[in-house]
Amino acid sequence: MSVLWVCLGAAVGAPLRYLTDTTIQRRVASPFPWGTFVVNADSTFAYETWRLLEGGAVIWAALNVVASIVTGLAAAAAGIGVGQLLFAS
Repeated sequence: MSVLWVCLGAAVGAPLRYLTDTTIQRRVASPFPWGTFVVNADSTFAYETWRLLEGGAVIWAALNVVASIVTGLAAAAAGIGVGQLLFAS
């Protein structure tokens, strides 16, 4: 049953995140990705980091922050690299 709730949440949440992101980006003339910033404010990443801090696991919380940022940047770089290889003229 939990899997169904996750699927339902994703089916509702993904379009809402997209609509929120695009609505904000259209209204704010800025190079900063405000739409993405807003939709990620309630992210699981933030929640899990907060829970680690509440539990006194400061080192694990810091590791979660650093590792998530580094891994995200590495994944973005890999995705860009693969895209350039696939769509190079």
